Amino acid sequence: MKSRESGFNVFRNFMTSPDYYGETIPANSGFATFSWIVLIYNLLVVGFGVFLRAAGLGDGCGENWPLCTGEKNPVKGSFATLIESTHRISTTLVGLLAIIMLVWAFRCFAKGHPAKKMAIGFLVMTLFEGLVGRHLVVKGLVTDKDTVERAMWMMAHVVSIFLLLGFNVGAALSTS
Repeated sequence: MKSRESGFNVFRNFMTSPDYYGETIPANSGFATFSWIVLIYNLLVVGFGVFLRAAGLGDGCGENWPLCTGEKNPVKGSFATLIESTHRISTTLVGLLAIIMLVWAFRCFAKGHPAKKMAIGFLVMTLFEGLVGRHLVVKGLVTDKDTVERAMWMMAHVVSIFLLLGFNVGAALSTS
């Protein structure tokens, strides 16, 4: 069995492209560490979103997007506005982290490397999730509106989060 330094990893070697046939994919401990940290951060953001929903604070910004109730300083608003705007800031950071991950993957890994594919998927799903979130806010589907439209968009919201997390895990595993 090959050592960790030689780049052996079952997931990475299973996900190889034809360019890597018969070779192991080199590891990048910095990228792997970054990917795992981003995953932990994403799980915290998802947990914060669950808290928002459970506490009924998800509409703290009204139907305004991306700013809360049109104000540039959400600290002056209600508690719900403060909590919702904090969640929006935390999700914006996910987008920045996804861009960093993509740039890093394209600068460090060869053509066809799984980390590149996972980073692309992570960024695409992050952008899609942002659009779903925007739609939920702008259409007033964040609270207890019992409609088929809300159910469909909430389903898309949950599925996109799982896919986003899956691509994040894939990026981490493909380089660990």
